[in-house]
Amino acid sequence: MRTMRILVATTAVAALAAGSALAADLYTPPQVAVPTPVYTTPVRAYDWTGPYAGALVGYGWGAFGAPIGSAPTGFVAGGFVGYNVQAGNVVYGAEMDAAWSGRSDGAGNDVNWTSSFRGRIGYAFGRVLVYGTGGLAVAGVSTAPGPSTSTEIGWTAGGGAEFAITDSLFARAEYLYSSYGAIPDASSLSTQEVRLGIGFRF
Repeated sequence: MRTMRILVATTAVAALAAGSALAADLYTPPQVAVPTPVYTTPVRAYDWTGPYAGALVGYGWGAFGAPIGSAPTGFVAGGFVGYNVQAGNVVYGAEMDAAWSGRSDGAGNDVNWTSSFRGRIGYAFGRVLVYGTGGLAVAGVSTAPGPSTSTEIGWTAGGGAEFAITDSLFARAEYLYSSYGAIPDASSLSTQEVRLGIGFRF
């Protein structure tokens, strides 16, 4: 009888241990949800590299030296073409422009048209470009009495800023100073102009 009780107790203990082991095997720890990575496309930095062309309007003034000694003023309008190369934040390139000029002193001393061939170098802040520029200047001039007309060659320098409205379209504001030295009937001629422009990058 005692042996039977020991056998029953041993069997119960073994069954209980087996059940615990089975329960341990069947237990699955809760799964921690891992968030799905969200990938975003990086914003592309604006690139100023490439050809461009546009139109300009503005206002100009100037100074004829003695013996004329007058200051012609008037509106300007024309166009420009150029090419930029961007290296890091530095942008450099070349530009050519031509413009009709209505600058006159009212006495027959006029600046009829201007053109320039300039280098440019600037610094890009994303869609904003600030630059300096300089190079060759050419102008068509009329002086009184006569009138005497001539094509004058000099130098020009200035600067400006451009803003990229879209990937292709940009706006600009620019200032240029030009000097032509001695001209017919005057010891010198200098001009200044402030111009606004709208351009398209190809």
